[in-house]
Parts: sequence; structure tokens; C-alpha cells
Amino acid sequence: MTELIINDGKSEEIVLILSDDELLLGGQKLKYEIYQVNPYFKLLRIGSKNYRFALCDREEKSVGYLTEGHYFRYSVQTRLEKAIDEITSHQKESQKIFDVKSPMPGLVLKIKKRSGDIVQANESVLILEAMKMENDIKSPSSGIIKELLADEKQSVEKGTLLFRIEQLTN
Repeated sequence: MTELIINDGKSEEIVLILSDDELLLGGQKLKYEIYQVNPYFKLLRIGSKNYRFALCDREEKSVGYLTEGHYFRYSVQTRLEKAIDEITSHQKESQKIFDVKSPMPGLVLKIKKRSGDIVQANESVLILEAMKMENDIKSPSSGIIKELLADEKQSVEKGTLLFRIEQLTN
């Protein structure tokens, strides 16, 4: 028996695949058949009702289908996969890393903060001299300086990674 969670972003259905031709949907046992017409077109028969689906796009854990003029995106996963996704999404939300790159070529004139320092949003971390002007390079977020990759008197090109800020949220 395979248990799948089908989620369209609005509602969630639990489907139990009981066998190759029988499923349990909404507490009801139903006979089903799937016919693959071609790689992009499927026919699904549940009970006596037929559904035609055209595959529009497919990602790692979701599928987009067009049926009867309506587009639907569904994710299909087991309970274990869903639990893992929920745990990892909370971890991703609770810790974000911001990479701060040099907006232009220049010379790192002064470093005001060090790795491990706590900074506030828009607080100056270093000064970059470019075209005889001093430019404050500021933190995009409150957090901790995770890595400082530049040294004073170092020449940098546009796009050079200068530092990383780790934003911690509760």
C-alpha cells in the first residue's frame, strides 16, 4: 500500500494506493486506470468517469497539468517526504545568508567590522574607494558577519565577494 499526499496549494488530499487498480480517496474505495497516450498526454479513469490530462511542466516534486481548459499544479509526496520538507523549510527560513559583493572595482580602504561581529541593517562594514570616492559598503540585514573575505588595501573587481551576513530569525 502506498500513501501519497496530493496538494494543489489550496487543499490537501490523502490518497492510498491499495493495489494497481484500486485506491482510497476521501474514505471511498475507487477503481482507477491510467493510460499513457504519449509522453505528454494521459487518460485517467476513476470509476466510470474519464479525465484527460496534458502534462505542461514537471519539476522535482510537482507536476503541472492542463485538463478541460484549467491549469493545475500538484505536488505529490509521501508523508515522510512532506515531514522532511516541512523541517527543512523551517531551517531555511530561520537562517539566511546574504552575500555582499563589490558593486564596482576599487580598493578596500578600511574594514570597520570583523568576522563574528553583530551588525544592524544598513550599518557600514567596510569602505571601498572607487574613482577617488569613498563608498560605504553596508550590511543588507541585521545579523552576524559570517565571513569577511576582503583585506584592507586589497584591490577588488566588480562582483568580488566581500563578506557574508548570517541573518537569524526566530
